[in-house]
Amino acid sequence: MKKSSDGSEVLSKSITLTMNNYVYPTASNTTMAGTTTTTDEPFEYTWESSITGNVGPIEVEWSLDEYLAPYFEVQSQEWSTEGGYHGSCIIKKVNDVEFFAKGSVQLTITYINSGQSFILTGGIITILGADVLMTVDTNPGAMEAMVKGGLCANLQYMTKDEAAAVKDNQFNPTGSQTGSIFYNN
Repeated sequence: MKKSSDGSEVLSKSITLTMNNYVYPTASNTTMAGTTTTTDEPFEYTWESSITGNVGPIEVEWSLDEYLAPYFEVQSQEWSTEGGYHGSCIIKKVNDVEFFAKGSVQLTITYINSGQSFILTGGIITILGADVLMTVDTNPGAMEAMVKGGLCANLQYMTKDEAAAVKDNQFNPTGSQTGSIFYNN
């Protein structure tokens, strides 16, 4: 038995304490990938984290921003720790897009022990309606030329009907300094 500095007896017992120093996915070690333009559905988005070690418990949730939510929903989502932390979601159309919609897919990862979370936002996704040929996002150079040439009614997109109506002589309009609407200043 040990004695303290004042001479009294001190009882002692050894215990083993295990500390769980969890590591978690973060914005700096997690990436998202998926389509940026689609007319097809359903489409997939994936995430992957490069973390290793004693990974803490997490919850994963996919969502759509307010621009995509009227047209699409997250149909299914899954994630796994086999071979590293990764997961995916399948997004399906619930309403038709008349011309086009532009928005983003978001991934929220919450740390169960602390309730803290972070959100990753995927790239801007452009969803084309069935009648749209291209947008300023899918083909900016051609759209600039078509708008300058007065060949489409909307500054953001060109319909398939508008493209079908374009005649060869409209590519080289009379009076054009360059001879082509595709001249790059």
